[in-house]
Amino acid sequence: MRKLEADATSTLGSGTSIQGRITGDSNLTIEGTVQGDIAIQGELIVSAGAHVHGSVEASAVAVEGTIDGDIVAAGSVHAGAGATLRANVKGEAFSMDEGAVVVATVSADFDLPEELCGGRR
Repeated sequence: MRKLEADATSTLGSGTSIQGRITGDSNLTIEGTVQGDIAIQGELIVSAGAHVHGSVEASAVAVEGTIDGDIVAAGSVHAGAGATLRANVKGEAFSMDEGAVVVATVSADFDLPEELCGGRR
């Protein structure tokens, strides 16, 4: 039973709106609207059509919807094709699909490929 609890995912369904801070130890999927900060130990998924208006802290973040606020991830941050990010993004890695709208300052702990550095390191 402990394994299931550790891998548990909570879902805020579409049509649901929360005002306030969300904290937790498990993964979280947002399908509705959150007006407030989110700080979880697990992975955060912001589904298509979902909106988060606040800062986000998670082990990893995947966005198909909208985040207006800062994002801090211990791992990766990914913006899918339909995502809109207006944020300062900090994580181990950042990626985005074609079609994502990203207005952000990105701070990630990775090395750029040589061709993007113009020979500088």
